[in-house]
Formats: sequence, C-alpha cells, structure tokens
Amino acid sequence: MNTHPQSLRVLFLEDVPSDAELAMRLLRRAGISCEERVIETRQDMLRELDVFGPDIILSDYTMPQFSGLEALEIRNQRAPDLPFVMVTVSIDEQTAVECIKRGADDYVNKDHLARLPRAVRAALEKKRLQLAEREAQDELKRTTQEWRATFDAVRDGVALLDVDRKILRCNNAFREIVGKPLDDIIGQAVHRVVHGFDQPPTQCPALRASRSLRRETWQIPVNDRWLDLVADPILGEDGRLTGIVHIVADITERKQAEEALRESEEKYRLLFESSHDPIMTLAPPSWKYTSGNASAIRLFRACDENDFISRAPWEYSPERQADGILSYEKAGEMIDTAMRDGSHFFEWRHKRLDGEEFPATVLLTRFELNGRTLLQATVRDISESMRLEAEREKLRDQLLHAQKMESIGRLAGGVAHDLNNLLSPILGYSEMLLEDLGKHDVRRESVGEILRAGIRARDLVRQLLAFSRKQTLEFKSVNINQTIEGFEKLLRRTIPEDIGIQVISSPEIPAVMADVGQIEQVIMNLAVNAADAMPGGGKLTIETAVTDLDEAYAATHPDVEPGRYVRLAFSDTGCGMDAETRRRIFEPFFSTKGERGTGLGLATVYGIVKQHGGNIWIYSEPGNGTTFKIYLPVAEKADIGESTGKKTTTDLRGSETVLLVEDEEQVRVLANAILTRQGYAVLVAKHSAEALLVLEGHNGAVNLLLTDVVMPGMNGRELYNRCVEKHPDLKVLYMSGYTDNVIAHRGVLEEGVHFIQKPFSVQTLASKVREALERD
Repeated sequence: MNTHPQSLRVLFLEDVPSDAELAMRLLRRAGISCEERVIETRQDMLRELDVFGPDIILSDYTMPQFSGLEALEIRNQRAPDLPFVMVTVSIDEQTAVECIKRGADDYVNKDHLARLPRAVRAALEKKRLQLAEREAQDELKRTTQEWRATFDAVRDGVALLDVDRKILRCNNAFREIVGKPLDDIIGQAVHRVVHGFDQPPTQCPALRASRSLRRETWQIPVNDRWLDLVADPILGEDGRLTGIVHIVADITERKQAEEALRESEEKYRLLFESSHDPIMTLAPPSWKYTSGNASAIRLFRACDENDFISRAPWEYSPERQADGILSYEKAGEMIDTAMRDGSHFFEWRHKRLDGEEFPATVLLTRFELNGRTLLQATVRDISESMRLEAEREKLRDQLLHAQKMESIGRLAGGVAHDLNNLLSPILGYSEMLLEDLGKHDVRRESVGEILRAGIRARDLVRQLLAFSRKQTLEFKSVNINQTIEGFEKLLRRTIPEDIGIQVISSPEIPAVMADVGQIEQVIMNLAVNAADAMPGGGKLTIETAVTDLDEAYAATHPDVEPGRYVRLAFSDTGCGMDAETRRRIFEPFFSTKGERGTGLGLATVYGIVKQHGGNIWIYSEPGNGTTFKIYLPVAEKADIGESTGKKTTTDLRGSETVLLVEDEEQVRVLANAILTRQGYAVLVAKHSAEALLVLEGHNGAVNLLLTDVVMPGMNGRELYNRCVEKHPDLKVLYMSGYTDNVIAHRGVLEEGVHFIQKPFSVQTLASKVREALERD
C-alpha cells in the first residue's frame, strides 16, 4: 500500500452516485487528490482490488446487492493492511463498534460527511504506523535471530552478567567450556560456574570490571585446562555499571603447544650446549653465526661466544677451498642447497682464529625457531681421521706387498727342489771332468762354460730361495762391523773408482744371529744397486748403529716386533726413486736397469733380511738419493766363532765307509762318484727300506749316513734313528733340494745337525762329509 500517494486511489462501494460524488468532492476540497472507482457488487470489488490497486476502501453499510460487512470480510482476506472506512446513514453505535471490532479503521455518518477527510487521513496514518511497527518488529526479530546465531556461533564462551555478576545468558561455547547444563548456569554467580569457587577470587576479571576491560589467564582444575578470561563492562548513559560481557576462551591447546615448544627449545639448548660436536646456528639474510656451543668455541679457539658469533662461515675459512672456488661463493652455494633440500653434508676446509687450517665435515640442517628459519651447522674436525686413514692405507699397501711377496716366494720354493736335482749332476760332473782334463786340453773351455752356466743357474735358484725366505741358512753369532770390515776390500774392487765409500761403524755393536754368506750377499747387492744409481760418480755411506724400536714404531710398521736391533744403513747420492718405483722395488724381476738387470738383486736382499727376522725400509725422492735401512734383531748369545781357511779337495779325502741313500738317480750316481774319487767306501741305496737291507748285509763298520731328507716311506731322520740302533757311533749328513720349511718339518734343521743343500759342488760335498766325520 502506498502510504504517501500523490493521488489517492479510492475504491468506493456506494449504490447512490450522488453520495459518492459528494464524498469525493469533500476529499478534494480538503486537499486530498483522489482517483476513485465507484462499484456496487462483490464481483466488482474482487476485480478492482486486483486491477485498480486502491489505497483505501470507503464503503456504504447497506447496498441492494452487497453489504459493508461483506466488503470488510473480503478486505480482511485479500488485503488486510488496506485502510477501510464505513460511510453510511443506517448504522447505529452498536453496529459501528461491531465494524471496528471486525477490522474497520473508522466510520463516518453521512449526516456528518464533513468529517470524512479527517477520518481518511486518520485511517491512512493508522495503517502507516501499523506497518512501521510491524516492520520494526520484523527487523527486531531478524536482528535478534542474527545476534543469537552470532552469539551461539562464537567459538569463545560468552556470558552476559548483571551487576551482581550473575549469569543472565550464555552461548553454546560457554556451556561446553564450563561443562555444565544451562539450568546450572543461568542465575548463578560467574565465579562459581567458571572457577568452582564459593567466593570470587580477587583476580577474577568479572569482579574487577567496573569501568574498563580486564583480562586474566587462569588454569582451572577441570581436566587441567587453561582459560583466558576477559570482562568488558556495560555502562549506562550515566556511566554506571549496568552489566558485564564475560568472555571465556579455552587456550589449553595453545598453552600445551607453548609448553611443548618451551620443552623442545630447552632440550635443543641442552643438546646444543652439551654436544661434543661443534654446533653453530646461522641466520638470514647475512648468514652470520648467531650462536655457538662450547665445542665450537674450542674448535675455532675463540675466547668466548661473543668472540665467535657475528662472523660469517667464510671468515673461518681460507680464501679458496680445495677446488679453487672462493670460500664466499662456495659457502653461499652450500647454504642455498641446505635451504632448498632441508639438509646438506659436505667437506670444508676451515681456519681457526689463530690462522691454523684444518679439514672438516659439515652438516647444514634447516630448522624453525620462534617463527624464524635458521640453519644449524654441525662441524667435525677430520684431521686425525684422515691421518689414521692414510696410515691404514699405508699399512694396507704394505700388507698387500707382503702377501704378493709371499705368493711369489711360494712359487719359487715350489720349483727349487726339481731345479736343484737337475743342477747337481751338471755342476758335479763338470767339476770332475774339468779336474780330469789336462791344462792344455781344448775341451777345458767348453766344460768351463758348462760349469759357469750351472753356477749361474744355481745362484739364480738361491736368489729365488733367498727372496722367498725358503733357503737353508747356517746361523751363528755375527758381528756386523767385522763382516763389513772383512768385505770392504772386495766392495772397493767391485764399485767404480769415481764412487767414494765411507763406512761409519758404531763401537761396541752387539752381535746378531745370521748367515755370514747371506749378509755378505746383502751388502754386495745394496752396494751394486747404489753404484748403478750413480753412473756419474757419487758417494756411498755404510753405517751401523744400535736402536730400540718401540711399540709405537711397531704399530705403524707391519711385521716389526718391539725390541733392540742392529741397524745397517746404505745411503747414496744417486738419482733417487719416485713413489711408483719405491712401491715395486722389492718385487722379483722388477728392474729399472732394462736388459742389464735380472730384477732379483733387491728381491734377494728383502728375502734374506726377512729370513733373518729383520726388516728393511727404503727412503728416496727423485734427485735426492736413496737410503736403505736394515734392522736385524740383536742376538741373545754373543759367541762369535772363528772361521777356518778353505781346504782343497785333496785335503778332504778319506777312507771311511759311507752309506749313501738318495731316491733321485742322477744325484745318487753323482754323489757316489764324488765320494769314490775322494777315497771313501760307498754303500748305495735308493730309499730307506733298501738302506736297512744294505746295512743288515754289511758286516763291517759304517761311519757316515749320507741321506736325502724327503724320500718315500721313512724320511732321512727316521732312517738315521733306525740305523743308529745297530751302529751307535754312526754320524749323519742330511742333504735336500727342498726348502727349509719342508726340511724343518722332518726334524732336521736343529742345532748341531749337519746338512748340505742341493745342488752341491765336489768341494762342498767333500768338505761337509769331512766335517760330519770329524766332529765329535
């Protein structure tokens, strides 16, 4: 309905046209602009309500086809907000009251029609006020609903209190927080509901709220929850307190998170401070150190943390890293990688505050602290581990070298027996043939070449056996100073004249247990090797000394036992060796001399030294000469026997009876021939069983048993034990082409036992036979 129309649309229900015209004239005269529709029937009213859309209905009470009450009923059903005024002459006061009760806004008697404009205005204003009130109520209802929805939707608990701090209203969140039904909340004192106290605590914000907002944080005993309480006073126009808005927020999760963060930070602090590893933190954007634990301060030799922090990583580094990249650029690259991937592990060269550099590993880890993204750097000094790794690598190389030497030695020892048996007849028959030929016989030269070739072959086998530590040695107490002194003249004749030889001997040097011939071989090989390294001349220094090798030295040198040693050193001023040559210098058949060398000289030295229980080390650099140091263990016994002069085969003749037992035919025939030429009576057997039979059938004395060690059936030692039962005075001389470990296994290599190594010469066999026969 249009409450302020410019032209009032009037629907007039009147069966007398003149009355309708008069009424409209009065309205217009009163200043009410009107547009009317005058109708008489029900159908007209229904139509005009839809078509005309009137602002007010004027209706006669009684009409021929329609009545005012019927019209009022239609208005109530179709347009209840449309103003309705009865205009009639046939209505009494009781009827008028009935019309008002049924919804008419006013009635006007036609006898007093001048009142019509005022009645129309009053009806229109009444309807306007009704509509305004209805709209206000609707707005209030809508606002109340919105407020209630908002009130209940707030996640924090909200309660409205009166001035006595009693709860008038609360939302759902408040009920959930305090954990009570609404009936136990409304009308109750807030401190009893929230805190569970009979009396309000002094800190209660609701108690203290008067003219300003109060905030308190409480921990209440229910489920150990934390509550954040806010009381906001409601003041009247006179400034007096009329109520309180009490807000309760459950901050338990936040408190727990804060506590967990505090505990985490405390644990991190304890780990940070107690860690043995140096730990530092770096912060963007400068990426300087913001903290460092005690280990970091010690690592970088700072005075305290203040001396350590506010420096960037590259300030603790040399200008460039090992790859040549500037430390500043390298550090930025490492930081970017750690920030991108979360962590990054790498090696880094650091520099302490005193300038000393050291290698280290660094683990950069990204982490969050108080909302900031930081980096943690864990640093480990790997100087010692790198040194130990280098030592392990050195020991590993030495072990591999020793294993390789051992493998080659086993190969050499394996072929030595067969070679010795083949060389025995070559050497023996050559010697005997050379003695039988006249001085001017043209065949002497050919036989001599055969003998010399056999000797070279024998020496080659001996070198292999010496290298492999398988040869049989005759140990006795030896003074190294005396050995060098007796060998010095030969050295000076062997070494070129442009090489000076200086011998520096330590006085009162203790004896060592050694094979003199083998030690002389070592001296000769090292001297010749030094001479080859000085083709343009130079100086060779030979020194002897006594030294104690302790456990620390033994720990870094394989096969070395702690103890007292005689040191024999050979130093030259020659060309020196590089690392690869030093690594292979003791390998058999490895030579730097080309076709001039066999590659067995130093290999033989190595084997002889090892067989003597000693060690040999080489120190050399290209252009700076070479030093060989040999360590031989000091002997427990110091008796040094005197050597006797070499006898001729004529001096070594005899007439005793010798039982010869040898399973190798060529060696057996040769030994028989040599012994027979020397005047001995020889009983020959192929093996132990045959030897016992020969001995059983011989009625005379048998003075010496010359027997092979390794034979089918009984070995040489077992055969001698059987023979000595019948001939108690029987002497024995063992012979073998096998290596010393095989012979030792048969119980032969014992002190006082006579032994000859194959291949042997006429002179050697004759000498050994006389020695065995003549010794008590």
